[in-house]
Amino acid sequence: MRAAPGAIERARWSDGKVIWQTIENKPPIGICGSGILDVVASLLDGGMIKTTGTLKTDNGSGFELVPPNQTGLGRALLVTRKDINEIQLAKSAIRAAVELLLDDAGLRYSDLNSFIVAGAFGTYLDIKSAIRTGMFPPMPLEFIHQVGNAAGVGAKQMLVSLEKRQQAEELARQIGYIELTSRHSFTTLFMENLSFKV
Repeated sequence: MRAAPGAIERARWSDGKVIWQTIENKPPIGICGSGILDVVASLLDGGMIKTTGTLKTDNGSGFELVPPNQTGLGRALLVTRKDINEIQLAKSAIRAAVELLLDDAGLRYSDLNSFIVAGAFGTYLDIKSAIRTGMFPPMPLEFIHQVGNAAGVGAKQMLVSLEKRQQAEELARQIGYIELTSRHSFTTLFMENLSFKV
């Protein structure tokens, strides 16, 4: 669900279970994007997910994250194989794209000293969960910077500043474009990154 009151937005594994937190501390009614990433990372920490993404404990419908008497739904809140698969697809696409870009530039992860995460989802996700699931490469946390709505801020800066417009034009001349889906190596990297490291 979207990030609204009652959405699980944070989770961690502790004492043999997933501890969750909702927006505005309301009874849980769903899980938002940053929350499901945390939940999957928590289940990995607890050894509840296999490398393939299959749940080790499944009541037939999914993993019971919140029992019926604690939700705002009147029924249990479950994490399903489909939920986990969505994270696998997203993390694999992101990681494959990063690896392809690095390869194109002739760089390795060890060459990086800054990793910038932008956008709404990037603003609220937990960096440790992104690394735990394999969405982001394992690197020092201080190298990773969440900058929020970079496109929106940049557009505002260009509207009010001639200097910023000139900088943007110069930057645009230096930037190249890579069509990921047309690269054979992207598909290979995507498939390699689907599995979780548990």
